[in-house]
Amino acid sequence: DQAVDVADERGDRRDQAWARCMLAYVLRSRGEVARARGLMEEALVRYEEDHSAVGLTYVHYELGWVDMTAGDVAAAGRHFRCALAFSEGATGYDVLIPATWSGLALADAAEGHTAAALAGARKAIESARPLAGPAYLVMALLRAAQAAAVVGEPAPAELVEMLHLVRRQGGRHWVSEALTMAALFHEAEGRPDLAARLFGGATAVAEALGENPEPIPTVGALVRDARHRLATALGAEFAEQESVGQHMSSAALLRAAADAV
Repeated sequence: DQAVDVADERGDRRDQAWARCMLAYVLRSRGEVARARGLMEEALVRYEEDHSAVGLTYVHYELGWVDMTAGDVAAAGRHFRCALAFSEGATGYDVLIPATWSGLALADAAEGHTAAALAGARKAIESARPLAGPAYLVMALLRAAQAAAVVGEPAPAELVEMLHLVRRQGGRHWVSEALTMAALFHEAEGRPDLAARLFGGATAVAEALGENPEPIPTVGALVRDARHRLATALGAEFAEQESVGQHMSSAALLRAAADAV
């Protein structure tokens, strides 16, 4: 909030737009979708006034994720397509290309466009591999695994590569979502104890970071169904295994998830 106030006092439209984008990103991660949308739309107006290709690429990408978080996958897909269109006129911000293809792949998956979703996920991974640092490839692999799960076609190769990369880079960024996807995979493969521990670990990491532990609606529906099946299969042991996972280290959980694929 303070950064937005400072930018407004200075009166520079690009600073005003960027400050709003950054605050909106944090708010969305906490589940404050309505406020995040308002700030992003304010940023959009400023970037449109400046005809900033980079700014318009980024703000449409973020608005896509605001809509994904709100469960409006059709609107999300439109924003992601706008972001890809504006990216053709942007230079020096190649990291947005795999990110946007990943978002579009997941939106297409949620709308039932299987071929487009899987093709988009491949484009995201291909465009992420040449980029410096593993973070963009982790993101692309994670979204590919999510899109594949949504259309009912698990992607074990992408899942394992992503789990190894997340563990190797350290920290807790992407860990909660990575553990969630691994939990979905192992539940479907008949490993309920491991799946329950992974779900527990995913929740613990998200809460430790101050993030909303609930996945985006597209993935959340899969998680709810899987947790219901686990509760039925394990009974009281489900909560016990979740608790075990909540107290395990991220590295141990990521290793166990990858080794069992």
